[in-house]
Amino acid sequence: MHGGASGVGSHAIQVARALGARVAVTAGSAAQAGIVRGTGCEILINYRDEDFVERVRKADRRLGSRR
Repeated sequence: MHGGASGVGSHAIQVARALGARVAVTAGSAAQAGIVRGTGCEILINYRDEDFVERVRKADRRLGSRR
């Protein structure tokens, strides 16, 4: 999920978690990451420093895919 630090993003994270989803979220700064960290996401990615797709792929292998 992109934009997890926004009000809509935070709500979407909570809804997704309540439905049993594993949630990967992006943030663009350390301050935004701090906001997102408390929302229950499993994977937090600073998109300015890391590649979103690669981090999600690595996390999927580490956590075990549900597919």
